[in-house]
Amino acid sequence: MHATRSQARTALRAIRRHPVLAAAMALALVLVAVFGLRIAMMLAYWPGQGADTASLKGWMPVGYVAHRWDVPREALAAALGIEPATARRRSLARIAAEQGIPADELIARLSIVIEEWHAEHDTVIDGAGDE
Repeated sequence: MHATRSQARTALRAIRRHPVLAAAMALALVLVAVFGLRIAMMLAYWPGQGADTASLKGWMPVGYVAHRWDVPREALAAALGIEPATARRRSLARIAAEQGIPADELIARLSIVIEEWHAEHDTVIDGAGDE
């Protein structure tokens, strides 16, 4: 259904007559979009939804793994044998290649480290990050 020219003129006239109301409506639409997106993102990363360590992938940087599985980056870097300062953006696959081991082997080792860290600190692996 397309708006006719008279409907468009009527809408523009209403906006000109009530600019504060039009601005409030525009702000409300922006807020709905922003908070709707936040809710969608939270639902996409709902705690307990596939967040176990089996979902670790080689493309993931160490900083992302630390955030997603709520483990200090320093602990992961120590387990991987790398400096914490350089760990943030390096992918697991790249680290494995630098160490001359298969990425699957490094991921398996990292899974154990994450699970042990949570067991030692009496926390649950939920994969929700700091949200």
